[in-house]
Amino acid sequence: MIQITNAVCWINGDEDLGSKWSTRVAEIKQVVDEEQLVLLTSGRLDKERMWGLPEGISQEVYLKLPNLSNFELKTTYAFQSGKWNKSQTILEIWTSDSNKREKHIVQE
Repeated sequence: MIQITNAVCWINGDEDLGSKWSTRVAEIKQVVDEEQLVLLTSGRLDKERMWGLPEGISQEVYLKLPNLSNFELKTTYAFQSGKWNKSQTILEIWTSDSNKREKHIVQE
C-alpha cells in the first residue's frame, strides 16, 4: 500500500513557522512492461520546530541536514508481481547558495 502524507507543524497558531510538507502524484509512466508511479513530497524541515519526518527521510539522512531545509523528495514505485514496490528515493535540499541543491540517494 502507498500512503500519501501531508503535515504542518503549527507554532503559536502560525503554520508558516516550523516544518511542513505535502505529497502529490507527480507522474505515472510505463517503462518497458512495468508501470511506475512517482510521488513528490516538498516542503520545509525545521529541526527546532517539528514532530515527525516525511515518509522516505530516514533518521540517518535527517541528522546530516542543516537546521532549516527546503526539500523535495521524489519516490519512485514500480508495479511488480501484483503490488507496488519502492524502487528509488531521491532527496534534494536547498543549500545556502540559493541556486544549488544537494542531492542524496536514500538507501532503503
